Formats: sequence, structure tokens, C-alpha cells
Amino acid sequence: MLTCAVCGDIFSSPACANIIKAVQKIYTDAGVIIIVKNYTGDIINFSLACELFKSQGKKVDMVIVDDDISLINMNGKKESDEFNKRRGLCGTVLLYKILGYLSEKKFSFEDMMTYARSIIPSLYTVGVSLTTCIPPFSSITKGDVIPNGFYELGLGIHGEKGLERIKFESVDDVIQKMFEKSFNAHIEKEIYSKMKDVVIIVNNLGALTPIEMNIIIKTLCDYVYRNTKLNIVRIIHGAVMTSLDMKGFSLTLCNLNQNDKVNESIQLIAEAIDAKVEVPSSNWNVIKEPKRIYDEYETKQILYDKEEERKEVNSDASKTKGILSELFALLKSKEEYLNTLD
Repeated sequence: MLTCAVCGDIFSSPACANIIKAVQKIYTDAGVIIIVKNYTGDIINFSLACELFKSQGKKVDMVIVDDDISLINMNGKKESDEFNKRRGLCGTVLLYKILGYLSEKKFSFEDMMTYARSIIPSLYTVGVSLTTCIPPFSSITKGDVIPNGFYELGLGIHGEKGLERIKFESVDDVIQKMFEKSFNAHIEKEIYSKMKDVVIIVNNLGALTPIEMNIIIKTLCDYVYRNTKLNIVRIIHGAVMTSLDMKGFSLTLCNLNQNDKVNESIQLIAEAIDAKVEVPSSNWNVIKEPKRIYDEYETKQILYDKEEERKEVNSDASKTKGILSELFALLKSKEEYLNTLD
């Protein structure tokens, strides 16, 4: 994945001086690619460092990831415009993984930059959460707290305001709203109509349990295969890009059919996703055959019908009743012994 990461304070950009030191530490003649999420402080500080190295004739360049699809046209600009205000979210980590793999395979600096610039427009992310995140020493006001029984659609990883707050009914409804109000509504129709092969990241924003994550993955597969024409090539799941203690998740779609560079390399991207990494904090779990979750693991609710059961029971149950009575009497007499076993 990454050769190094430069950290600032929580939810703050690192200082330019620290970025310069980090690049100096890892620089080789092969070059350095800097990957930045679309936030003002990060862009300013990393751009300054990048320009400094370029002025020294060093092979350093930067790409900006802006995969948030929930608040399209935040600054009134069209999607096709060069600059927009979409935030950088979990799709950034997919770029770490793919470029890290290409680097290990000795791809050239120029080829990796081409891949990066072709993958970024193919990334679309939407987040939802029952709670906002609470940074240390923050002063959360009543208006910032998501009301009990509601979830926020489209909020950012630093707790930035989302698209709207919606009453929670079920996970099925949440997944449906994410597609209808964000993916279906905000991805250009021409692109969405041709979208077929996708990689999906199901990202735990910090506080979901494994049981909740499994329910979300199953519900997602059911929705996609029942309601869309999408073919899920891989599902990546886990705490991929967290937001402290946020009780929510995000979905990232990577459209593998959006441009020629990505389309030609579906197998290469699958290999990059599957490649094992040794990153201490990485929670990188991959499902290689997502359709099996839909095809083979059907969820059924079996209701207990007391009246129906009574009809099936033999009316002459006196013998059975006698055996059960003796059995329960025996268990009751052994109560103290059974409690000691616990």
C-alpha cells in the first residue's frame, strides 16, 4: 500500500514542513506519487511540498481523490468541470491498494500516474450514520447530534453535514435510499446506464459490530442483484477508513467500465485487490465471489404457528406427559449441582 503516511492532528492537515521531510526520507529516482483527499488544508500543504520538489527537478507529483457522490455540485459546478468540491472519502484507500500493487510490480512512475488519473473519476462514495463522530475536546451542540431513530445520508468522515436526515426503518431501506438518492441520482445517466463491472467497498466508519457489517453486506448483495444490472467483481469490507466512533458505514463503487484504461485492466485491478498486504492497522477483507452471498445464502424467517402445531400433536399424549414430568422433576432435584457446573 503506501510507503509512508504523514499525519496531522485529528481531522487536520499535516504541516508542509513535515510533508517535505517525509518525501525526502523515501525519495528515489523512481519518483514519489502523493495521494491526497479533497480537503482545502491538505491540498494547500501537499501542493506546496510537491511544487518545491518539482522546482528541484525531482520526480514528484500529486493526485487528488474526490469520490463523495452524495453532495454533487456543492459549488454549483457541473460534474464535467475541472474543479469541484466533492470530498475525498474511502475510495482513496482503493487507490492506495492499486498503486501500491503496481509499484511492487515495477510499473513506471508515468504509468502509475495514468492509472491513478483514470481510476479517480471511476470512484463514487456515499456514507450514512446513526451518530456523528466526536473528536477529542470538541464542543458538540444539540443541532450537531443526529436524533435518536434517524440516520444521516451523505455526511463526511469528519462529521460534515450530509444530504438529509431520514427516519431509520431497516437496513434494506437504508441501502435503497443510498442508491436512489445518491448513486442513481448523482452519477451521470450516461455513465450509470453503462456501468456493469464494479468493485464495492463496505466501510465500517468506526463503531459497527461484525454482526451489523454482515447484515449490511448481505442486504447490499440482495439489493444489487435484484434491482440493478451491476456485476460485483469484489467486495472489500471492514474498518477501511474510519471516523473515530461514528456508528455508520459507507459504500464505495469503483466503475470498471468507465474508461479504457480501467476497462482493459479488470484482471489487474482484481489481482491488486487480492494481493496480501502487511499493514499493522489494515482491516482489508475481500469477498471474491459476492454473487454466492445472494445465490446460496437465502435468509428466511420461519414463524411459529402454535395452533398448527397442536393439530399435529397426538391427542393421546399422556405417556409423553408422564415422561416429561419425571424428567423435569429430576432436573429440579439436581438444581444445586447444575448451578455449580455454571
